[in-house]
Amino acid sequence: MGVEPFLTSSAVDCVIAQRLARRLCARCREPVEIEEEILAGMGFPFEHAPDELGFHKAAGCNFCGGTGYRGRLGIYELMEVTDNLKDMILRRAPTNELGRSAREEGMIRLRDDGLLKAAAGLTTIEEVLRTVVWVRGRGAKVLAGLCR
Repeated sequence: MGVEPFLTSSAVDCVIAQRLARRLCARCREPVEIEEEILAGMGFPFEHAPDELGFHKAAGCNFCGGTGYRGRLGIYELMEVTDNLKDMILRRAPTNELGRSAREEGMIRLRDDGLLKAAAGLTTIEEVLRTVVWVRGRGAKVLAGLCR
């Protein structure tokens, strides 16, 4: 965009990304077991997850019009621009380094927030993978098929 790094680092406090995913219908959702190996293969954020994972699938009823979903749910990624990130911006560090540093400082990625919400039974893994861009091979399609 042609903005000088010193202007960006001093003017920006945080950066947020958001997506809307379909919320599971509370009346008809059904629990589903997903093997830990499958979750690990897709990079599930176990370090941020509760001890009990409660994945569900969409079933469909009259209340939700047979879709299994009712309403929307926000999936978020918030990167606070810390002093360390400000220094990196001033040095014109590559974006992948900025992202790595932000994750090391505690930022939860958009995909991880969605997966954690799926583990809480608010939406499905299939919906998270549909909503959030995830480039990591064909595992997404295989996993989405397991959630049906």
